Amino acid sequence: MAKSAIETMITWTSGAERAEVYSLMPRIWRQCIAAGGDEIRWIKGIRDGQPVARLYSVPVKAVRIRKQRVLTKKQQEGLRNRGRALAAAKMGLGS
Repeated sequence: MAKSAIETMITWTSGAERAEVYSLMPRIWRQCIAAGGDEIRWIKGIRDGQPVARLYSVPVKAVRIRKQRVLTKKQQEGLRNRGRALAAAKMGLGS
């Protein structure tokens, strides 16, 4: 599971037009802003007074929850082989 998925919490009710997104990840903050979200608050932490968590109110239509992709053994092996080929090419060993 991605770190951003672990450190993000989304809450809304069935009749609501807006959802609340609490996240520790700057990438998620940028996505909330791009989706037209309003920052409700940020939580100051131990990182030199920098915000470590933010809470946004975003339109429910902007929230997408997907099931994590599961690769088949064949797909995993293909990715592994492609990675090895790229590494060999970088080292000048490829054909």
